[in-house]
Amino acid sequence: MNEGSVSQDPLEAQRILSSLLSNTGARIEMLYDNRRELQTSWNRSKGASEILKDMKNREALNTLMPKARSISKLFAYLGLVESLGVTLIDMALILLIANGRELHIRHGGGIRHVSTLKELRKLDLFYKLEFLKANKLEFVGDLVNRKLRNEIAHLNFQIEENGDIVDSNGQQINIDDKLEKFWERVGHIISIFEEIKFLNWVENIGHVRAPDAGIPNHPP
Repeated sequence: MNEGSVSQDPLEAQRILSSLLSNTGARIEMLYDNRRELQTSWNRSKGASEILKDMKNREALNTLMPKARSISKLFAYLGLVESLGVTLIDMALILLIANGRELHIRHGGGIRHVSTLKELRKLDLFYKLEFLKANKLEFVGDLVNRKLRNEIAHLNFQIEENGDIVDSNGQQINIDDKLEKFWERVGHIISIFEEIKFLNWVENIGHVRAPDAGIPNHPP
């Protein structure tokens, strides 16, 4: 999460996402067109995140030297953001797009509206996070600490011999706290998607529609 931001009530985020899910209207076809890609992305990110989550509980991690332990946790955070974090963010964005909210991507010499998950992956993370916040989904948009993500991705940090991590501004990074907050927010967002039956719909692709999901039947 981004320090200094006011956290949105998760119940408000759930209300908005539930409303998006049940009001896709004429653009329901787009939601179905992205269903298989959503499932693939979800399964891959879930698998990767389970490995990374398991890593923090391994006794072997505690046998590493402090510097090695710290850098392992930093790259675990980056991996979680780029897998599970981005997937959950894209799920919320797909629901917004299916309700007529327009994200744009450069195409050829012009600009076009994003309509697929593959196109979403090409967009800058900052653009996606700000779009969520502009559409009153701060609870999802604040999932990723973008400053920390960029510091790690660009190696803008220093690790002391005792394992302390210092960012480019000389401020100490408590990576254990960042990981804990990430997992806490992830748990809330997954619970919301489960509660509104969207995750059930994504996972049960063998059905025309998931039982009790608030998604209209696929048009004939």
